[in-house]
Amino acid sequence: MNKIDEITIEELECICKLPNSVPVCAMMNWNLEGILKLMWKKLDLIRLYTKPKGEIPDFKEPVILPRKKCTILDFCRNIHRDLAENFKYAMVWGTSAKHTP
Repeated sequence: MNKIDEITIEELECICKLPNSVPVCAMMNWNLEGILKLMWKKLDLIRLYTKPKGEIPDFKEPVILPRKKCTILDFCRNIHRDLAENFKYAMVWGTSAKHTP
C-alpha cells in the first residue's frame, strides 16, 4: 500500500495488521526494502551464483530460480536449453545445499 505519508498513525497501524501487505511511500523511499523482502518470501525464490573453475564467484548477476525447481538440470535449462546435454559436472555448496562439494 502506497502513500503512507498521507495517513494517520492509527490508519497505518490497521494497515500493518493486514496479511500480505506492506505499507510504503514510494516518493520518500519508505519501506521499499520491506516490500522486496516480502516478495522474495512469497515467491519463494533463491539466488544461485556461478563460479568458473579457478576464478572468483560472479556476485553481480545471480541466476534466480524457484526454490522448488532448483536442481542442476533446472539451472542449466534456465541458462540455455542445450547446456544440459553438454554438461559434465557441477560442484554445489552453501548453507542450503544437501551435500558438500
